[in-house]
Amino acid sequence: MATDQGKTSNINALAILANILNKPIEEVGTTTFRMPYTPITLGNIGGRDIKNLFDPVRVTRINDWHVKNNAKFEHVGQWMRAWYYPIKNESFQNTIDREVFNARNKAGILDASTLGKIDIRGPDAGKFLDLIYTNNWSNLKVGKCRYGLMLKDDGMVMDDGVTSRFSDDHFHMTTTTGGAANVMNWLEEWHQTEWPKLKVFFTSVTEAWSVISISGPKARDVLRAAHCSIDLSNEAFEFMSFKEGEINGIPVRVFRISFTGELSFEINTPARYGIQLWEVLIKNGNQFGLTPYGTEAMHVLRAERGFIIVGQETDGTVSPIDLGMDWIISKKKKDFIGKRSLERASMKQNDRKELVGLLSDDPNTVIPEGAHAIDEKDLELEEKNILGHVTSSYFSSNCKRSIAMALIKNGRARKGNKVVIPLLNGDKIKAKIVNPAFLTQMELEKMEFNFQSKSTNGKISISERPENINVIGNEELDLIIKNDGLVNIYNLRGNQRSSTFRKIVQSSLNINMPNKTGGVEINDGKYFLQVSPDEWIILSNSNNIDKQVLELEKKLKKIHYALTNLTDQYLVINISGEKSRWVLSKGCSIDLDPSVFGPKVCCQTTLALTDITLCCISKNSFILFFRNSFANYLLDWIEDASFDCKYKFVQS
Repeated sequence: MATDQGKTSNINALAILANILNKPIEEVGTTTFRMPYTPITLGNIGGRDIKNLFDPVRVTRINDWHVKNNAKFEHVGQWMRAWYYPIKNESFQNTIDREVFNARNKAGILDASTLGKIDIRGPDAGKFLDLIYTNNWSNLKVGKCRYGLMLKDDGMVMDDGVTSRFSDDHFHMTTTTGGAANVMNWLEEWHQTEWPKLKVFFTSVTEAWSVISISGPKARDVLRAAHCSIDLSNEAFEFMSFKEGEINGIPVRVFRISFTGELSFEINTPARYGIQLWEVLIKNGNQFGLTPYGTEAMHVLRAERGFIIVGQETDGTVSPIDLGMDWIISKKKKDFIGKRSLERASMKQNDRKELVGLLSDDPNTVIPEGAHAIDEKDLELEEKNILGHVTSSYFSSNCKRSIAMALIKNGRARKGNKVVIPLLNGDKIKAKIVNPAFLTQMELEKMEFNFQSKSTNGKISISERPENINVIGNEELDLIIKNDGLVNIYNLRGNQRSSTFRKIVQSSLNINMPNKTGGVEINDGKYFLQVSPDEWIILSNSNNIDKQVLELEKKLKKIHYALTNLTDQYLVINISGEKSRWVLSKGCSIDLDPSVFGPKVCCQTTLALTDITLCCISKNSFILFFRNSFANYLLDWIEDASFDCKYKFVQS
């Protein structure tokens, strides 16, 4: 049926058949065809996926610092994450050794902004989390954090992360980087289909906050030197709690949680301050040996303590019991997703694969990840019994040897036994099964490294692009792309059928609410977009919007709602001109014909495989906003799609 899904080729066939039967086409009948149901451009079908536009790429607000400081990157769920930071002619392994050692013995700094973050609000938020996670959440005290495991309905591990309680009806959830979108969809699916009566709303805030982790015994010294306003002592700031304050005048939320097993502080700041805060910490941390470390060192540090990574130690067939995490499964809760599946007899069989540690006989030999393990006794047998496979494997400068984690059949009962890992070249590695918490079993030798970091400026901004591109003389422009200057963005959730809710919103914000999904109201520098039956976006460059929002929150206290500031999460641009629809149609699959998508209409769609919200404000003028992490990629795409236009990028 090719790319048209039968829409054009099918008509030709039906016309021929109708002619033969001497009947009109409608009497012959038409066959079912699949989406897209509306006409789209051939350019859209063909795509512009070449070179740097092949796939959307996301970067953090701190990315420019990483680039300027020689970071090497790896692709993680479309994110470009700093992998490691080599100095001069340093080898990969030497770099990792240095980063790992300093983060464990001095202080390390990690850009963790890519972690998924979901804002959860409502009087039933605690009850809902009780059903989503394996452990209890209704009893979590305000100001405290808790680690949670999320299971699929078959009882297998789906995601994990730390969730904090900001108030009785307000939680902040973190997820894995690659699992953020799936978790958001998971929460909405269960709420809408199974527990719709629970009063709770979810808002993705992943990019509203930059996240910086400081880890190591010198972590407190670094934060104190950076003029942190929070009392960081053990007595005032307990493990698994959070506090709000400032670092060098920058507003922050600080969580005392750890993925390294060392003293750690995870610092959240509004994304606009991300690179500024990073540079402040680097500058003040140099005296304590503060070292930037990337994802590879992060993997080694957590493996030294036996901490799992979902998607690495799990593959959709692994339960909390397999991971040795029975402690996180509540024995008191009546129900949670996956509970009944965990009670199946098959979940307790002796041949299930269990998480263990492996130590190769040769401490310098790193076992390949993914390699199979067989029982040493089966080595000479023609038909060998595969016991399991290696999930993580590294050389640890702190353990002074290679370490590995593996899923092995009845692994915990086999501790002390030997396994053999056959390699593709015919060689074999012998290893001993041990507890995966390696650092608790070994003494650390102190080593010294010196590292001087450089502080640089950097930002993601449309203003970095040339003022004029492809403008010929004084000819009239076909297209203008500019930063819209809408400095405030809010996500509003509530019951559209409630007349009380609508009256309060309209009177507080001095603007009518749209009365249907896809509707738009414009007044006094504000755009009011309804993007779903219970969700609205407010965009404003009005000077008094903050006061209006505060008034709105006061009046809505007794009503179930959620109002979340997403200003730092999005970049808003305006595309206008005679060729605006033509350019957008090259990567947007909705029908952009003025008769269908005219003024005061909005929708959530995709542009160049990237999620956007698109709003038509006049015949040839659109605003669109998208996550800041996609800014560089999407602006490059728009520039490429405008190659046959006279266009200009401007900063308003």
